[in-house]
Amino acid sequence: MNTNQIDKFYYGVCVSAPCLCPVECLYTRFLWEDGYAPVSGVSIAAEGVGRGFNGIISNEKHEKKLPKGISTVWMNYNEKKVYELEEFLPFNQILDLFKRGVSLDKERNSKGIYKFDTLDLCYLPDGEVMLYVKSYCIKILLDWSAKGEVSSDYDKYIVSSREEETMNEYFDASIKQTNERLSKNCVKSYKQSTTIIKQLFKRYNYRISFEFEDADTKVGLTRLFFTNGETYNADFNRVFEIIQTPSIVENVEASWDTKDSRYAFYMYFNEDEMFTIFEEAYGLDNFQKGELKIKVCKYNNLFEVSLNVCGKIIPLKKTEIRVYVKPLAQLDQDWKLVFKNYKERHNYFSDDPYFMIE
Repeated sequence: MNTNQIDKFYYGVCVSAPCLCPVECLYTRFLWEDGYAPVSGVSIAAEGVGRGFNGIISNEKHEKKLPKGISTVWMNYNEKKVYELEEFLPFNQILDLFKRGVSLDKERNSKGIYKFDTLDLCYLPDGEVMLYVKSYCIKILLDWSAKGEVSSDYDKYIVSSREEETMNEYFDASIKQTNERLSKNCVKSYKQSTTIIKQLFKRYNYRISFEFEDADTKVGLTRLFFTNGETYNADFNRVFEIIQTPSIVENVEASWDTKDSRYAFYMYFNEDEMFTIFEEAYGLDNFQKGELKIKVCKYNNLFEVSLNVCGKIIPLKKTEIRVYVKPLAQLDQDWKLVFKNYKERHNYFSDDPYFMIE
């Protein structure tokens, strides 16, 4: 059997960075056993940690060996610095994940196995780089990081045709070329940005649970988004087997069936409230057992959300919730909005026609 063929995969590579600290990836090279290979594409990353979508390697054309090392250069707009990094990647860990895939639910996949198909290089403040592996249904942050060095030779990385006279002018102009949202985020102080970003990656020993007044109701498919960029999109019962010590949850999307109806549930947590409550509940010990409980009334239109850590129960008051319903006997019908406790239109669902709270 050809082992070289076994160790080749269809995969892509993308880059990401925090919204508060956007970067421009100038070039990247990957180290294989037979030398370096250049990677095409200059990408501006600022959509959030682990949320890269500007591919610098496509996963559609042919199988490739996984890289063993990386050489990359990027600009951090907020810090106004250029960083260089050459480092080995956690090759054996990546190879094992790509070979095994991840076993989740059998409802949407006959074998219950999903293959990883993307590497996401995430650029953080102070020249730190982290790495995610992604599949359709899950995104995992690897226990690996490296730190780049500040480059003093800017000009060899910047196009000579630029109109700006100084590097500061170049960075300012680069920020203005991004969209309005990024420009607003970038004006935050460097100290404020790094403080917030560090909070995103803190992990806690807690689980999310649903408590239904109708005891026959069970949660089915679920999508969870965490502040450190990890995501989960599969059967709810497996989530904390896969992500055992999660960071703070950002969003929860779930579905459940009652006797005659199917519900679609969307919950968006307030970042500042969650940071404050988790710090208050856990103090200096993030490994105390905790539970983020979502209580649902029998009519599926009243909700109580709280964090319980070692008997300390703290209610969440700023969570935004939206619920839709359709009959089980007519699943081809459009969803009907039955609950919404906020007036603004959420970014992901901007077509919500009205505000309702009962």
